[in-house]
Amino acid sequence: MNINEVIDLARTSTRFRRSLKQVNRKIFNVIIECYDEYSSELGNYFWYRRITVLETERDMQFAYHFMMNQEQGINWATHQNVHYFINLFCTYHKDVNKSPCLSYETSQELINLLGILNDSFKIDHVELAMERDEIFGEFKSALSHPLFRKCHFVKVLGELSFVDTEDVEFILKNFDLKFGFSNCSFQLVGFNKKLIKLFYNIPRLDLRRCPKLTLDDLKLMNCETIRFDYFGGFSGIQLNWHIQYWFAGNMSKLRRFQLNYWPYEWTDDLCDGLPHSEWNPKRRARYFYDDLEVVDCLKGRDIERSDGLLATILVEYDTMYFLIWHDRFPMDQQTLFRFTDN
Repeated sequence: MNINEVIDLARTSTRFRRSLKQVNRKIFNVIIECYDEYSSELGNYFWYRRITVLETERDMQFAYHFMMNQEQGINWATHQNVHYFINLFCTYHKDVNKSPCLSYETSQELINLLGILNDSFKIDHVELAMERDEIFGEFKSALSHPLFRKCHFVKVLGELSFVDTEDVEFILKNFDLKFGFSNCSFQLVGFNKKLIKLFYNIPRLDLRRCPKLTLDDLKLMNCETIRFDYFGGFSGIQLNWHIQYWFAGNMSKLRRFQLNYWPYEWTDDLCDGLPHSEWNPKRRARYFYDDLEVVDCLKGRDIERSDGLLATILVEYDTMYFLIWHDRFPMDQQTLFRFTDN
C-alpha cells in the first residue's frame, strides 16, 4: 500500500492507525509549512499551509535532484537551501511528486494531522517553515505537540516580520536544531551581542541579514555551514582577514562560508597575502558536496594550511564561497545532476 493510501486510511480509522503503529512503518521526513508567497501563475499571494510527507530519504533526494536537473541549471541553486527546492517541487511539479501534501487551515487542524502521523508512523525528522507571526501567534500552541521534539530544522519567514532575541531564545529552547536554522524574515530587531551569541553553536546557519555582526563574532562561531544573503558592514579586505584567521589553524568545524549577492569589486582582496593555486585534480575533487547541495569548484583558488587542510575560494554567479575540504575526494555524485562543462 503506497503512502498516500495509508495516510487516507489513517485519517479515517483509529483502529487502522493502531494496527499501523504495530507494523512500525517509518517516515523519513515531515515538512510543516505555513507562510504566504507570491505565485506568478496565480498572479497574487498564495498561502502554503500544508504538511509534506517524505517517506524515505530517497524521496527527498529525488525531489531535490529533479529541481537541479531543470532548465535553470545549477548556477544559482546554492543561493537557497534544500527546503526551498523541495517546496518548489511539491508546488509546481505535482504530476511528478508522489509524496503526500496534507492541507490544513487552523491550528487545531494542524494538531489533528500531527496526531494522526505520530500515532501511525515512526517519524525520523520534522522540519518547520513558518512565518514569524504565525509561530508566535495562532500556531504557537501547536508547536507543543510531541512530534516537534523531532524538529531539527526551523526556517522563519515573513518579509514584513521582525525577529527579536526572545524569538530566537524560544526557538532554541523548543527545537533541537542539529540540522540548522534559517531566518528569512525582513530583519532581526535588537540585534545585539546576546542575540548574536545565540547563533554561535548552530551547525547550519542561514541568515538573510546580519547587522552588527563583527569579525570577532565570526571567529567565535562553531558553525559548520554559514550562509548570508546581505552581509553589511564588511569589505573584501576584512573577509580576507577572516580567511587568514582560518589559515592560521582556527575554526576547525567550518566547512562552508557563503555570501550571496557578492560585490565583485571585493574579489581581488580575498586571496591577498595567501599562497593560492588553480584547481589540480590530483589534490582535490572538482565538486564540493554539502549534504544534497553541490558547488562546482573548477574555477576556484585553492589554499592549503600547515596541517594539510585544503580550502577553495570561489566567486561565481554573484556568490562568494569559502569551502573547506575535510574530505578532498568525497563520493562522486555528479551523475545525479546534469552539469554543463565550461
